[in-house]
Amino acid sequence: MMPATRRPCVRRSLSRPALALGVTFVLATALAACSGSAPPADPWAADFAAARTDPATTVEQRAVLADDRVTTDEFDRLKAEFVRCVDAAGYRVEYVDDEQFTLSGFTDDADGAKAEDAMTQCRARTLGPAETLYTSVRQNPGRVDAQALDDLIAGCMVRSGLVADLDGSQFRARFEHPTWDPDDPRYTTCLRTPGGAPTP
Repeated sequence: MMPATRRPCVRRSLSRPALALGVTFVLATALAACSGSAPPADPWAADFAAARTDPATTVEQRAVLADDRVTTDEFDRLKAEFVRCVDAAGYRVEYVDDEQFTLSGFTDDADGAKAEDAMTQCRARTLGPAETLYTSVRQNPGRVDAQALDDLIAGCMVRSGLVADLDGSQFRARFEHPTWDPDDPRYTTCLRTPGGAPTP
């Protein structure tokens, strides 16, 4: 029944010609400079605000979310607390990479159900909304739409050499039955950070 894993919350992507995007960006920047208008709002700000006001969010989680970002150091600290919480319940969580983990230490199916319950409760008390926001923002910082995110992921897969040719529509159509190796680390990287390495 294990391992328990944390898959990226979103997986979608960008599909405008690069030249057109570049021209649009230059024009928008020039107009903003002339008008003195404020920079675009953070596309995730409302989600952070909602998480901070959620009664289920803990005091520590609110402190992490206070500046509308979750750093890698903050996420690592919450993960360590999550591991300790599960350990205190008599079970074991072990991260196999920076997001996925296994749950062990149970003796049979009945005990396994108790382990999952303990894991779920610990996850809510320690990681909470910070986990979802960290993984979502890391994957899609600009909060582009589903089609655009699929295009970003497909482009990353091509650039990494995982596939020779792929666009967002093909990625979406083949996602459930991939024609590439889903266990390849390059695929995991492209799912999590299709636009490149995030800011720590």
